[in-house]
Amino acid sequence: MLDVYGTPFTGKLHVVERYRLVDYDEAKDDLIRLEKEHFRAGGGGDFHPNDRRKVLQLQFTVEDDGVFTMPWTAKITYRRAAASTQRSRLRTSRISSCCSFATD
Repeated sequence: MLDVYGTPFTGKLHVVERYRLVDYDEAKDDLIRLEKEHFRAGGGGDFHPNDRRKVLQLQFTVEDDGVFTMPWTAKITYRRAAASTQRSRLRTSRISSCCSFATD
């Protein structure tokens, strides 16, 4: 299994990922469509609606002649989490890192 959706793949799998920091205005239409059409992965996080800093865009292309009839491409746009969300995650990561268990 390649991902949480159970997407099939073979040894012919080829994935190309492209990461870019883009201006908010360039990604605005994608962000609006994303809010309307999709859920936020992992529950997402809160973000300040007036935050106009750069966003991280991941575009990936998947090719696998053994499974798909043609390559397919998807784009994901990530916004910065609000400060309160970042602090909450920081506290959680500190708790989980101090309470990790080792197995023999």
